[in-house]
Amino acid sequence: MANTTSRTAALGATALCLGFTHGAAWADESHVRDRWVDDPYQDHDTTGAEVRVGSLVGVLELEDAVYSGLGGLVAAGHRWGALAVDAEYGYLEISARGPSSVRYGALHQLGVNVRYDVLRFGSRWIGPNSMASLWVEAHAGRRFVSGDPVAPNETVRARLSTSQATQLGAGFGLMFDHRIEQPRGFPNRVGWQLGWRVLAAPTAEPAGYVACRGQVDDDCTAAPAPERPPMFTELGETSLVLGSSLAFTW
Repeated sequence: MANTTSRTAALGATALCLGFTHGAAWADESHVRDRWVDDPYQDHDTTGAEVRVGSLVGVLELEDAVYSGLGGLVAAGHRWGALAVDAEYGYLEISARGPSSVRYGALHQLGVNVRYDVLRFGSRWIGPNSMASLWVEAHAGRRFVSGDPVAPNETVRARLSTSQATQLGAGFGLMFDHRIEQPRGFPNRVGWQLGWRVLAAPTAEPAGYVACRGQVDDDCTAAPAPERPPMFTELGETSLVLGSSLAFTW
């Protein structure tokens, strides 16, 4: 009797588990099927979570000098139709302009982007299940600069100081976005995004400078830093960054 009861309980539990698993699978499949499309030329629904990963290259203005930057980015956020909001982390290795291997340090960027498609071209223009868009964006975040120390045997060069600053930016670009006709889960859209962004940050004021009289090195005294004209204070340090990334939406 006990064996029969145990066997019955085990069979009941197994049936319950199988029923629950089948129901969950059916629910998940139903949710996935909501993303399926019958017509490859129908309107695009781009709403969903999004992640991006890609590369960065730019011209950076730091401490009254211009450098080259090369690195990558990763971002995560959400799309609501033509509107997208994401948090982005970017890394750029700072090097001398032109064909040079001299490294000055690294720049880390952490910020929020608000992007909007101002013009969209659907599948009847681009092709089955594909679309393209022209977008504009606003950016706000922080940048963190870490300068590399000068090695004793290294070529004489300027040294970047370690600093951080708030930066604001604006940009524009284009995106080619492809819809998976019958997605099985992640992702249901794959796209390529290319964009240009202009960034501005307050110019770091030097703590001071050394003033010397005549030709005698010993006749030097520390003096406060000269004030910048208001115009330059408002402009700050501006940089131009080009980003290329793959975007996955689900």
